[in-house]
Amino acid sequence: MPDTTPDTEFVRHLSFSKPWRPYQQRAIDNFALHTADRHFHLVAAPGSGKTVMGVESIRRLKRPALVLAPTLAIREQWVKRLIDDFLPAGFDEIFWLSRDIKAPRELTLTTYQSLGSEFRRDGGVEVLRKLRELGVSVIVVDEAHHLRAFWWKCLKTLKESLDQPYIVALTATPPVDVPQAEWNRYASFCGDVDEEVGVPELVAEGNLCPHQDYVYFSLPTGAEADRLRDFHQRVKTLVLDLQLDTEFATQLSAIPNWVPEKPSRDFLRSQQDFYLALSIYLTKTAGYLPTAVRRYYPVTDIELPELDAIWVQALLQGLLFDFRKLIEGICDPALQANLKKWTAWVRKLGGIEKGRVVLLNTRENAKTLRSSPAKIDAVAEIISHESSAMGLSLRAVVLTDYIRREAFPSGLTDATIPPLEKIGVVPLFERLRRMQLPDISPGILSGSLVVVPVTAIDHLQQILQTMGASAKNFSSTPLLHAPDFAEISVREADRQKVVEAVTQLFSSGDINCLIGTSSLLGEGWDAPTLNTLVLASVVGSFVMSNQMRGRAIRTNPANPDKAANIWHLATLNPSWIDDGSGDITGGDFSTLKRRFNAFHGVAYRSDEDGHARIENGLARLGCDQPPQPEIEAVDGCNAETFRIAEDRFAMQQVWKKAIAPRLEGRFLRPVRTLSTPTGLVRSRFTAWLGDSETGLRASARRWLQVRQLHKIAAAIVDQMAELVDIDPDFSSRQLRVSLSGKSIRVSLPGAAEEVQACLVRSLAEYFDLFDNPRYLLRTKVGWSAVPEIFGARKQTARAFSFRLQRAIGSHELIFAHDSSGIAHLLEARQHGLLRHNQFRTSACVRWEPE
Repeated sequence: MPDTTPDTEFVRHLSFSKPWRPYQQRAIDNFALHTADRHFHLVAAPGSGKTVMGVESIRRLKRPALVLAPTLAIREQWVKRLIDDFLPAGFDEIFWLSRDIKAPRELTLTTYQSLGSEFRRDGGVEVLRKLRELGVSVIVVDEAHHLRAFWWKCLKTLKESLDQPYIVALTATPPVDVPQAEWNRYASFCGDVDEEVGVPELVAEGNLCPHQDYVYFSLPTGAEADRLRDFHQRVKTLVLDLQLDTEFATQLSAIPNWVPEKPSRDFLRSQQDFYLALSIYLTKTAGYLPTAVRRYYPVTDIELPELDAIWVQALLQGLLFDFRKLIEGICDPALQANLKKWTAWVRKLGGIEKGRVVLLNTRENAKTLRSSPAKIDAVAEIISHESSAMGLSLRAVVLTDYIRREAFPSGLTDATIPPLEKIGVVPLFERLRRMQLPDISPGILSGSLVVVPVTAIDHLQQILQTMGASAKNFSSTPLLHAPDFAEISVREADRQKVVEAVTQLFSSGDINCLIGTSSLLGEGWDAPTLNTLVLASVVGSFVMSNQMRGRAIRTNPANPDKAANIWHLATLNPSWIDDGSGDITGGDFSTLKRRFNAFHGVAYRSDEDGHARIENGLARLGCDQPPQPEIEAVDGCNAETFRIAEDRFAMQQVWKKAIAPRLEGRFLRPVRTLSTPTGLVRSRFTAWLGDSETGLRASARRWLQVRQLHKIAAAIVDQMAELVDIDPDFSSRQLRVSLSGKSIRVSLPGAAEEVQACLVRSLAEYFDLFDNPRYLLRTKVGWSAVPEIFGARKQTARAFSFRLQRAIGSHELIFAHDSSGIAHLLEARQHGLLRHNQFRTSACVRWEPE
């Protein structure tokens, strides 16, 4: 970037007024080097100051700029940081700033949605013309990792329409786990990662406090539990009765044209689940499989699994919907009567949702668990426990999704209280209020409802007066059923001031347990005193859940010893089913697992070498699988969690041990790891050694599996090194492969993050037979796939196959995208499907010193 670039008008006014943090200074020192390719790509965890780094990037580039944010709230954070940290106090000549994409200025702050609206209106013609006239040549994309496909098209057009613009990309997590094509799209726009700042470094620098996540499990009670158990009992009855209906099975086996005469490849692949379910049902019940099905989906000489709820769901989906016209075209009144009978049965069960048969995780059951009143009791237990441990120093926030004002009693006393049936702000407040815990003073803060203790009203008025709020704009009304608390009414003009005032009441302790909505407090809200957060929200997306969690882990300048506890809730289905893919029927736990893939923190226990470890995922908490849905098991699990959570000092020491290398001057870097079940790593010799878990044969088998997986990973790494679009500064000699329980862990420490991600993704594709590989690998003991990155060209696939000779011995490379290859693909996928994908790889990120 040439230094002779003339300043634009607004750049002359900008100057950062605070000291830079060490990692920020590192990025600034290298900024000219990073922007040599006209890209600056910063990956940094929440709380690292990405926004100020974005403004500083604009200041240094000295050009008119367009900033794109994912939400209005984040756009306003940019405005606040700009005014508070880069402009002189009282500066009021911000004529060069615009929040409107339709009327851009030298610095325009807007949202992706606004840009998308302009493109939908006229293809972006008018806004692009205005931006070119202004000479805009800097595009800042904030939180670019979660952009929708349409927005990417808009950004691509925007970039191509401007004169070689600089791209400043800011994100908490680059989408390295997406398919290669999506990563290429992201990397081509944002450029290579230039600087990365993770949670461990922020804790080491004192910008985030030591913290820990905890999971509280609950079981539905009363009518809820009875309804869920009854549903699953009726599913079991359905499965059994279907197996006993030999007449229906015989009628289905007599249908000759189950498979179209010239089926397409996509049809055969997409319907494989149904045809395998049909094969299991007809083989076991009727003893005969139609020729057309046997031709494409042969199951002879294969040990078929039992017909369980998972297979019945796939079977009935085909019979009642996907192939219903075929069946109705058969002139057999008895068959039609049976079809109507089973349709009515499933419909009465509640197992049909928008043309889909759902027996494992119905929307109604999932909703029951998400909104279960058991979570109200869970929150009460957590707050009670934290209050006992923290006393008056507790500052707790409970975030949920709905207000549910109707949960307020309508009478004058608690004698007329309604039951608390669904989780929400008011039900949680009422539950805590009625407990009358001696050290708990609850309050409510949401966009439409604010409730504070009557004893705090005078202090609230004083705070509002210092903010310049008019006394006419707010009033307080005691709650009829609880006169110790008052609802605060406020006019729109001072609504934000009331939010700030109640936040001060929370910080001072007038309220020490604040219940609010995730939409208001989950994004942009700041209260450094917060030390206990309960996420009673059903949001599972990375962005929202990470921002909610980020409220608690910020440091408190007034308390340098702050340590935060973050609580997550999961209501278990009393009759949960594990379908083999890790999706627990009920959905609540699955949402939790998705959340934890985005969270990085210290593990409860040290690793195999006695080191404190920092990683993502639920496994670090020792609960990657839930307890059995029994009261004793759930209570025991929660009691152990409470025991760990009450010792915050011990948690701080674990963090201190984990970040010790950083305190000594060594950076902590993310190492992506793939855990591969030993059952996936097979050869003729390991198969001969058997499946025993003890003894000499077991030891020999595990040693051979580790050795074989090392060779497979090395073949992938060496092949990656030959690709022109992959950074060649890595080697298979950096591979780390080790046995961990019943899995083998593979990583490539020291390589760039996108290289590590490419290895993890490719190794998972090799074993898990991703949806539609172009090339397959067949050995004497099974199938695997050529990873997508190597399968695009025949030459690369062959080269990879040649490298694998040392790892898996002789094998056959098969092109799966021609008329003969589909049969091989179906056979390969069939092995995993028949076991409900019993063995699956799993990835995690562990932070280690460089």
